[in-house]
Amino acid sequence: MSMIDMKMSAEERKEQMQPTTDDGMSEYPYGLRICLDDDAIKKLGLTVLPSVGAKVTFTALSVVCSTSAYSSDGKDPETSVSLQITALELIDASMSNESAANALYGKKAE
Repeated sequence: MSMIDMKMSAEERKEQMQPTTDDGMSEYPYGLRICLDDDAIKKLGLTVLPSVGAKVTFTALSVVCSTSAYSSDGKDPETSVSLQITALELIDASMSNESAANALYGKKAE
């Protein structure tokens, strides 16, 4: 399955009004940013943090926490799904497999 660009259109950004960038508008919907704290970084075995702006790939296993479907008079039906990430793998896309494994896990790729 191909990755889908989740960037919002200018109109969607106006609707969301979540200030997070220099122009005061986020380019992506609220809730798509994932923040990893010290404990998560240690669990992932990261020994060197990626540079700001670096492209990384991650694979996540998630559990569906909730689903919702509803409609109101005169409005289009809306649906949502809430996911809890339960397992995560992070790979720096600019590195070779061997250098990525070494940087992330302190060992050679197998």
